[in-house]
Amino acid sequence: MSLFVFKIITLVVRTLAKPMIAWVTHYKKIALMNKESEINKFWRNRLINIGNRVDHFNAYINKRILGLKYEHHKKLSDEKALERGAEFFSEFLVYSILISLPVIEYLRQNKINKENEFIKEKGLRRMNNDMIEIHNQNQKVNSTIEEILKIVKEIEEDTKDYKKIVHEAKPTEIKDLKTNEETDNIETLEGENLFL
Repeated sequence: MSLFVFKIITLVVRTLAKPMIAWVTHYKKIALMNKESEINKFWRNRLINIGNRVDHFNAYINKRILGLKYEHHKKLSDEKALERGAEFFSEFLVYSILISLPVIEYLRQNKINKENEFIKEKGLRRMNNDMIEIHNQNQKVNSTIEEILKIVKEIEEDTKDYKKIVHEAKPTEIKDLKTNEETDNIETLEGENLFL
């Protein structure tokens, strides 16, 4: 099944690459045949070698798809092998572009997603730190409130004791307490005047 899908994809790409293949094949063949420099000979021999290997591989795949036994495949003529090599080179360029564009897009999206995740994690960490700080401040406020409540209870207990003393005391003793308080207040005022 995978060989069949591979063959279909290959045919689609070849169909799409035909104009480029025709141009490269025609002009490369003319250029390589006319010039006999060392560089052209090197590339010509490489394209011929690639063309023969591609033809051998295609024959092997076709026999496998059809379920036939594979026998050695004879080599192509230099001109035909050069054409096949140029076709393969053109198809390779098309495949490279077709594969590299989605891979580049995937990597770009992956980078953007990682940046977004980093920003989210940073925000969550900041929120967590803020919550811890608020919790600590809340504990301080609660402890302060508890201290204030203790002081209020102590004051209430002191006032209850004072009220008991006042209720139990006779009216003459209350007058004496008031005069003692007034004299204490006068003494404190005079003491303050001395310091001024």
